Amino acid sequence: MLLLDDFKCHKQPEFVSKLAEYNTVSPLVPPHYTSILEPCDVGINKPLKDRLKKLANDWRAAKYATLYPGEKLPCPGRGEILGWLKQREREDNFIVELGGALLPKFNRG
Repeated sequence: MLLLDDFKCHKQPEFVSKLAEYNTVSPLVPPHYTSILEPCDVGINKPLKDRLKKLANDWRAAKYATLYPGEKLPCPGRGEILGWLKQREREDNFIVELGGALLPKFNRG
């Protein structure tokens, strides 16, 4: 799942069809709801993005060290990124739900 704001490009048929190719559900946040959803950005999305950026940079550094002169740095594949999400799950008390969406574990006791 990819939660998107109401920006007009998120509604364009080319964009919507590309998301469908990847089996991605993308509900739109209604206009003027950003302030209501801001706690999710600060408490869940920001730490997740920071961690994924660090893991991506570590991955790039390791790949860079093995490149031959003139060889291009590859992009991480979906498998690597999913591995990073699973690593986040183990390290940061998050669980990976269907479709790769991350939700925090809550203490129910």
